Amino acid sequence: MKRELIIVPNEETILDGVWCKNLTEEERHGKGIEEYSDLYNLGLTTEIVGVDNYNGYFWGIALAKLGHISLHIDNGLVIYIPDTITKLQYKFFKQHKNFINHFRNSISICLICKNNEEYQIKAIESYGNDDDLSSPVRQFYDELKLRYNKAETNSKSRCK
Repeated sequence: MKRELIIVPNEETILDGVWCKNLTEEERHGKGIEEYSDLYNLGLTTEIVGVDNYNGYFWGIALAKLGHISLHIDNGLVIYIPDTITKLQYKFFKQHKNFINHFRNSISICLICKNNEEYQIKAIESYGNDDDLSSPVRQFYDELKLRYNKAETNSKSRCK
């Protein structure tokens, strides 16, 4: 399967649109995020991220804390979502629902939640067959809608 990193930026800080990078078997998703960070002067380094490697989990969370979405494609799909999402980020997922649904049996979504200046991680996962195959995808889109509406209304976080 093709390995890829897709970043959907917060258009309020980066106007260049969706960024994609094909990865070789040896390349880590975190290294791609570092490349993106360097390109747009986001300041993500191994010191800031807090690890001395390119584990995509830690780099995806760090990027999401800055308001940018990343999709890590390998044997499955892992998505890192910020506390609030923008109009263009929401639109991206509405337009790519079939692509997301393709991974419904092997998907993990890490939702970054900010409460009282503290970050928490909320997860939605599906590995293997599920009686209701669209359930994790439906949960994901329900959460996206809440986060988009949160940005629109500037309400408090709904993470628990």
